[in-house]
Amino acid sequence: MQMATTGNFSFKTDAHGSFQANELTLSEVGNLFKVAAVQRINAKSSNWFSMDIEKFEGTKTFKDKQLPVIKYISRSDDFTFKYTVNSGSLTATIKAGVLAISGTLDLEMTADPDSDSQGPKTLRITDGVFDLKN
Repeated sequence: MQMATTGNFSFKTDAHGSFQANELTLSEVGNLFKVAAVQRINAKSSNWFSMDIEKFEGTKTFKDKQLPVIKYISRSDDFTFKYTVNSGSLTATIKAGVLAISGTLDLEMTADPDSDSQGPKTLRITDGVFDLKN
């Protein structure tokens, strides 16, 4: 049985405004923590942020090429913009013995090849703060 994830996940973007998740999922799959944060705006629009972080204990900072797999998707009735992390920094703290992760992030993301061409080619995410637990 999967436990409910509680907490918060928020950040600002230079092209899509502020992100405040209203759905959170934190799961453990093999040697990874999988984080999914969703901001549902209305029936046809939502923003998704996901990251897969290798398990560790304590606090760790990832920079540029050390960054884990991080994706951001913004969907509306007319467009789907998809981005993958390119550079930046992520500091995360994982507590031993519990399924919990918290941290901060500032990222530069690049549009995926299948992202709608009307969107920006890069996306800057700043002031990211997260704190999730099951």
